[in-house]
Amino acid sequence: MLSFFLNPSFSTISVYQVFLRIPNVGKNKLNFICKHVGLLKNSKWSSITDKQLQKLAVWFEETFVHKNAVGPDYKKNQKEHMLLFKSLRNFKSYRLNNGLPARGQHTKNNAKTARKLNKLK
Repeated sequence: MLSFFLNPSFSTISVYQVFLRIPNVGKNKLNFICKHVGLLKNSKWSSITDKQLQKLAVWFEETFVHKNAVGPDYKKNQKEHMLLFKSLRNFKSYRLNNGLPARGQHTKNNAKTARKLNKLK
């Protein structure tokens, strides 16, 4: 997580924008993070010291685990869950394996999004 925070392109943007780029961090989690770490959302990312960054990275790894995972851990958990789900032999997994909408949507005209998202990579 520390390597994500050390990205040089973050020097001109705010803390708010940096945290929103992390997968599975929304506005509620962002407010929780800023409150517990003691950062202002409007401050520039370049104003954070190296010591604060290291503390922040360690705090992220300790706090956000399992169901609340963020960043690369979230992506890994999500991919494992989809692979497990697709290995089941039921109607929904059949639809997902074939790249079709799995929640009852029509397929004649508007299933393009499901075909893009449900591909197994």
